[in-house]
Amino acid sequence: MAANTLLRNPADEAVLLSIATEIEGHPDNITPAIKGGVTLSSWEEDGSVVYRKLPWYDDWKITVCIPDYELATEISRSVLPKEVAIKDAAFNLRRSAMFVEALHTHDSELLKLAMRDRLHQPYRKKLVPGLTAIMDNLRHTKGVLGCFLSGAGPAIGVVSCGANINEVKEIVSNTWNDINVNTHFYSLPLDNEGAKRIL
Repeated sequence: MAANTLLRNPADEAVLLSIATEIEGHPDNITPAIKGGVTLSSWEEDGSVVYRKLPWYDDWKITVCIPDYELATEISRSVLPKEVAIKDAAFNLRRSAMFVEALHTHDSELLKLAMRDRLHQPYRKKLVPGLTAIMDNLRHTKGVLGCFLSGAGPAIGVVSCGANINEVKEIVSNTWNDINVNTHFYSLPLDNEGAKRIL
């Protein structure tokens, strides 16, 4: 985007998204980085990126919990199976549809169901000490809508509603402290604007 600005904007949004995705390799990373917000995206066979922005709500708070150990993406990817059972693929497809509907309708109860997964978290749990216990502990916490492994990990994301962020932090911190893991927390607002010129 900086180069495009210096060159007086020869590339439109579609070209920028296509070039950036080719470099980075994942439209699900590039699209929200450029456009902001929660996005659905697909890298098509012709190199174009198709995306749609989804709504997000101020009362749904995101807390990112980062343990003081690292997990290489290559290792995290290596534990994923080459093939998955149809029942697990169907489970996640249903959850994807629920997620979109939950965002369009501001349905917190549906979002709880939508944030369940069978395609990557069950395999990566063993690489993230404490993840299972944290998910179990948060599942019964009032106001928590979901807990998920952020990408390949080891960071964990928690979506909650209400003013219980301190309780979420305490539960995660105590659970990781039990296995001598320290935690950094970031309660982050959703940037719905994305990349922009500031000069």
